[in-house]
Amino acid sequence: MASKIEIQDADKCMIDHPWTPASSEDILETKIEISKMEIEWISDWLQDQDHIKKCEETSIFNLDKAQRRLFKSAVNGDWEDVLVQCEGQNWAFDVKVTKSDDTIFHLAAYNKREDIFEGLLKLLPWGTDHEHIAMSALEKANMEGNTPLHIAASVGSKKMCRSIVERSRSRALLSVLNNEGETPFFSAALHGHKDAFLYLASICNRVEGYFYSQRNDGDTILHCAISAEHYELSIIILNKYEHLVNVVNKDGNTPLHLLTRKPSAFKSGSDLRWYEKIIYHCKYTIQFSRYVFFLVNNFKIC
Repeated sequence: MASKIEIQDADKCMIDHPWTPASSEDILETKIEISKMEIEWISDWLQDQDHIKKCEETSIFNLDKAQRRLFKSAVNGDWEDVLVQCEGQNWAFDVKVTKSDDTIFHLAAYNKREDIFEGLLKLLPWGTDHEHIAMSALEKANMEGNTPLHIAASVGSKKMCRSIVERSRSRALLSVLNNEGETPFFSAALHGHKDAFLYLASICNRVEGYFYSQRNDGDTILHCAISAEHYELSIIILNKYEHLVNVVNKDGNTPLHLLTRKPSAFKSGSDLRWYEKIIYHCKYTIQFSRYVFFLVNNFKIC
């Protein structure tokens, strides 16, 4: 009688096996044959998976190769080739091309290539179903948390700052904080770029200006301007945000504390109106004015 193997399917049908094992050797050979069949089936499956994996790796390799070409063109200053590579390639605007996670927009801004930056902005898919790609490109932050607007502000490019704000039709990028808690507005002041700062300040209301003016360590834009001896910018900041003069950072210093450690600022021939402005707004006027005038009297030597 032929042996039967029960198949646990929906119909629970019975099928006749074409052979009848007569001994343990036959059973062993049968198991070996079944194992071979399983191995062949698994091998075929693995080969298919390997093929799929190779296809995926090829795509990834091509993308990496394109990234390398894009980066190479940018670092070599071949910006016209960068524009050619980016045309119609939405991935190129979002991909990180450096170890610092910079995008092509970051690199163009770092190099202050305003013409290239504008060209890249025009290549973004504005007004299409893919406009989210355009916004993502401008919102993308590098490892330091800086967006392209942070970089544009830090290099003092009013033109790039304006282009970003106008193209995005949003002021949301103004409120983005980097890893140090600095906004693009802060970055412009930090690096002493008056024109970029004034532009960004012009599109902020007064409350936003105060909110964007302080970073994680408690320093305000006034602390930073005085520390870097950007005294003209210090007066501009005071005229717009006079209450910053009383802000204390994490070290317990107000901007005027920092000012009194800059005796070179009181040398003969200096325009002293800036320190008078600071003293006028400072609630510690009597205490600090004595020290400031001491510095003025001692360093104002003809």
